[in-house]
Amino acid sequence: FADRTIYVAEHTPSWTNLTLLVADDDDPGADGVRFSLQNCKAGPNATLSCVDRDDMFVLTGTRSPVESWFKLGESELNYEDPVFEGLLPPTFVLTLKMTDSYDPVPMSGFGELRVVVTDEPDSPTFSDSAYAVDEAQDAGVLVGDLSTHAADEDAGSSITFALDRSLTF
Repeated sequence: FADRTIYVAEHTPSWTNLTLLVADDDDPGADGVRFSLQNCKAGPNATLSCVDRDDMFVLTGTRSPVESWFKLGESELNYEDPVFEGLLPPTFVLTLKMTDSYDPVPMSGFGELRVVVTDEPDSPTFSDSAYAVDEAQDAGVLVGDLSTHAADEDAGSSITFALDRSLTF
């Protein structure tokens, strides 16, 4: 397995197959090759820890004795993850170990897999808000400031509001 980099869009659903790993072993043994995740570092220069993110990536076997799926685990990748503030793009650097079942002595090799999270447009969010308005108010009276309830995690984006005049009460 040669070192490689894969690019994965933020908000990719959990349990998505990200890439197929294929071992290159001239003598894999009767049971083939087993892949295992040995180490995880984060950040473009692998200077951050993956602590508390142990279940972020998983390896699952295939019917082939020299292949394994590298999958997104129970997690959600987010380009705007505050852990990576100032360290974009969000990157995970994983060390994978491949061990064959060659008899009498199994042999191992290592490879590096870099997972780079790519940015996707995020929809703005609007928190719950309610405003009380006394009856018989003049037209144009300020009821509330909607901008205090709206957010968009995409850097550099702004939110605009428009009244949908098709609504009737």
